[in-house]
Amino acid sequence: MALLWTWSVVALGQATSPPSEIPTIRVTTDLIQVPVLALRPPFRTTSGLTRSNFSVRLDGGPPFQPSYVRQQGNEPIGLGIMVVADTGEPELLSRGLQVAFQDWPSDLLNGADRLSIYISACHLVRSLNSAPGDLTQWRDLIVKAASFSNFQTALEGGKACSRPSIEAVLEAGIYQIANTAQWNVLLLIVSGERSADLNLLRRVQAIAAMKGVTLFAIKYLQRGSFPVAVYSEKEGLNVFVSSLGGISVPSSFEDLGEVTETIIRDIRQRYILSFPRPGNGSAGAHRLEIKTNSRGVIVRSSAASAPILDSTPCTGITGSSLCSEQRPQYGTSKPPE
Repeated sequence: MALLWTWSVVALGQATSPPSEIPTIRVTTDLIQVPVLALRPPFRTTSGLTRSNFSVRLDGGPPFQPSYVRQQGNEPIGLGIMVVADTGEPELLSRGLQVAFQDWPSDLLNGADRLSIYISACHLVRSLNSAPGDLTQWRDLIVKAASFSNFQTALEGGKACSRPSIEAVLEAGIYQIANTAQWNVLLLIVSGERSADLNLLRRVQAIAAMKGVTLFAIKYLQRGSFPVAVYSEKEGLNVFVSSLGGISVPSSFEDLGEVTETIIRDIRQRYILSFPRPGNGSAGAHRLEIKTNSRGVIVRSSAASAPILDSTPCTGITGSSLCSEQRPQYGTSKPPE
């Protein structure tokens, strides 16, 4: 498997924002906070849910209600857009993205958000580095990040180049955006004809969960009709995205503006569930299961397999467990009210 750092990231200085302070949210150390997307199939977000509508299980223990529930709203997000240039006409994809960013309404992002853009082909190009989301001030820079010249830089090497696997692309994006804001989201824009092996994505899944990164995906089509796999709940990439709290949606080049806008607004509609952190020194990876009793609603949790770490040193992320298999307190009992 290709390792992340054997694949260099080309940072394009002319499209990189100047350094500025990143606002953060105050995090209480005694609470675990988990973002949850509540949907009425296929993609309609649901509002008005309360703590009584959710139940949490930790490592198969008894279900309990979260202590607090709020909607994410305008809390800062770190959004990384990873564009995989698998199309034979990258200039059309570039143009579609530029039109999309130009059409975004001014209130879609705010100055506390951070936006990064990456283009993956023969090379991984970072064309925008953690720019403020104030579209009134930064829109031209964001549009420029999707210029065809940046695609050409990523494509240097032509057909003879060795393109990275989807696992390497995702791992690179996760490491790049992690810890840039309280809520980190990677939006993968990839060809609808690209498939993935879920077994090969298991390691990346563990890294994303450990880093607290949610994944959404847009599957684009150059021409013709989308293959059935784009809509399949069993396709590897779709399952992977779902396991990390997001959704996969199809889009033509012409609809990229509307689809990207919808996804960002869906992120704002997520619920943040809070509950006490286990107190018995249970370092390692533990499974969180979050469900809802609201009829016709399904939930996608970014912590479907997230590790819960205390101050005990973590020895690594390889193997069946990230650090240890010690069961937390909630594996046998409910947390205190």
